[in-house]
Amino acid sequence: MLTELAMRREEGRLFALDISYVNLKAVRGKLRYLGVRGTVHLVVGDALRMPFRSEAFDLVESWFGLGSIVGFRRVVGEVCRVLRRGGAPGGLRVPGGGAL
Repeated sequence: MLTELAMRREEGRLFALDISYVNLKAVRGKLRYLGVRGTVHLVVGDALRMPFRSEAFDLVESWFGLGSIVGFRRVVGEVCRVLRRGGAPGGLRVPGGGAL
């Protein structure tokens, strides 16, 4: 999803958060391979304690990340914290295959 957003966006900034530097390095490689221009900020961090200020984002996406995190309800709280008023959680998959 990050690559799709990066390829079609006209303005704004994108951030990718992952607890694994190795995963983010793979994302960087894919963005380069696809020729994505512009800045995508890759941030090593814990979704349970996102290193972003409150109300920082208009959109928060997840690719099945919640299903692999112990304490996914805390992550949902963090998503709500970092979303601006009127922002949207998108593609948030939860354990059991549901979506928020």
